[in-house]
Amino acid sequence: MSTATPDRSYVSGLAVQRVSQGKVITSEWLKLTTLRSSWITMVLGIGALAFLGGVIGFFTNREWDRMRPARQAAFDAVGSSLGGVRVAELAIGVLGVLFVTGEYGTGMIRSSLTTVPKRLPVLWAKALVFGVVTLVLSEIASFVGFFVGQATLGTHSVALSSDGALRAVIGTGLYLTIVALLGKG
Repeated sequence: MSTATPDRSYVSGLAVQRVSQGKVITSEWLKLTTLRSSWITMVLGIGALAFLGGVIGFFTNREWDRMRPARQAAFDAVGSSLGGVRVAELAIGVLGVLFVTGEYGTGMIRSSLTTVPKRLPVLWAKALVFGVVTLVLSEIASFVGFFVGQATLGTHSVALSSDGALRAVIGTGLYLTIVALLGKG
């Protein structure tokens, strides 16, 4: 029986680099941005928030004269322009779940955890990347939804400076970010 000894003169041309949290975050960013389904789901969810505000405002303005006085008195102009939040929270919550479970379904989690043996840095990176992307996009969509909704409400609209309007618009983006992180969790 012959035993072969490995050739010790071979040196890999690949540079070995230490794993840092920044590199793990970059890896998670690449995973999120290179999957087409992630962007489609995010665009549909965020787009619904912006689009439905205008649709609800248009139909509310059109039907205003036929509304009962009690409904007119209880009308919330800010809430109607942010009416697409229900569709957005569903899409973003599902995307949060898929962002984590997609790796388990394909088996790619093995390569992630081989590179980064501890789970916590990977989970923090996923939370940071998905949370920041969701926060930025949902805040933009909240403001767009508000302004489009108010434009289509006509004379029944309110300004962003009215009581509680700015807080509601910013709060909508924060709420959707929490939904995203709960979905990821």
